[in-house]
Amino acid sequence: MYREELLKSSLLKNLIALFSENKQAILFLVKFISLYFILNTVYGLYVESYSPAADPITHLVSMHSQQVLSWLQGDIQLKASELSKSIAVQKGGNTVINVYEGCNSVNVMIVFLAFTFAFSVQWYRYWKFILMGLLILYITNILRVIALFWVALYFPNSLYFFHKFFFTGVIYAVVFLLWYWWIKKQRKIEQGTTAN
Repeated sequence: MYREELLKSSLLKNLIALFSENKQAILFLVKFISLYFILNTVYGLYVESYSPAADPITHLVSMHSQQVLSWLQGDIQLKASELSKSIAVQKGGNTVINVYEGCNSVNVMIVFLAFTFAFSVQWYRYWKFILMGLLILYITNILRVIALFWVALYFPNSLYFFHKFFFTGVIYAVVFLLWYWWIKKQRKIEQGTTAN
């Protein structure tokens, strides 16, 4: 019995020491995971409230993509279905691609927001950076949808690769660049306050 208590005590001491040594990293992970879970749950409830049709954000992404494509490519139409969570992007009456809820960049924006909020204590001071980052991600996603339209139109056999791997990598590379920029900005601020 004494041995079990000694083991528990030793384990508890090790956990406390581990937490003390890695307090900032653990707090970052707790904040990031908590915020990601909360935002994703709220977003999931939002999307499901429009089921079985597509949500308004997916409509907006589809519409903006269609407007740019019409300007570049000619007559491009959208066809929404009340029975599907997708919006068909059509050329000449034929569906080229379907834009689903996962194509609207909100999940990527949630990851960006969760990191940005978790990394900084005073995130509210940088709302311009956060809004700019969200806008950059939105525009990057519109460009991704447009590029996928062209891949589907001209290289349909390559659509899976470009959709699943290439453009997913591109949009996450933009997220990582934004995070890098954010971290550099935070480090400069920290160095400025510790120098005073």
